[in-house]
Amino acid sequence: MALSGPRTRGRAVGLVFGGFTVATALGVPLGTLLGSSVGWRAPFLLVTVLAVLGLGTAWRTLDPALRLPPPHLRVFMQALRTPLIALLLLVTALQLAAQYTLFTFIAPYLGQTLAMGSGAVTATLLVFGVASVTGNLGAGQATDRLGAARTALLCLGILGLCLLGLWGVGGLLIPTLLLIAVWGAVGLGFQTPQQVQLA
Repeated sequence: MALSGPRTRGRAVGLVFGGFTVATALGVPLGTLLGSSVGWRAPFLLVTVLAVLGLGTAWRTLDPALRLPPPHLRVFMQALRTPLIALLLLVTALQLAAQYTLFTFIAPYLGQTLAMGSGAVTATLLVFGVASVTGNLGAGQATDRLGAARTALLCLGILGLCLLGLWGVGGLLIPTLLLIAVWGAVGLGFQTPQQVQLA
């Protein structure tokens, strides 16, 4: 956020979270495939190499004049005493808890309601991941246009409807897949405007 101007802050945060969701959507299945093919050490080695490459790229490309204050526990505790920041952190924690509680059981849910095998579940998770990337980028643009608070509330409202909808449409393939895709887009897209608000 420090590298971007106020007018493009949402897009910058969306890009960062987009990278996180790409890593999750593609990295987990690729790491599993690599680990089962070559051995469990191979994914760890690959991640280490990629991390070193990322560090080297950041070292060479970031402006050395950019200076940010170091984080201190005292400053964090002071921020927690601010009611708005405490509320934003609580909403973030509740949103993540709701989303990932259901996500933990997505494979059994799909297996029981739609009789999906492991291959179909993996494909559905890939759809979720692609939607998450798209949602992050879209949420970044919406944050710059509509504002962070409005975008976050919109994402939360749609997410609530999606999670409720999944409870009601069990057994119907197309509605379930659509709800999972929208859930991926707004559930992870929510993090972008929320981080901008916290900043």
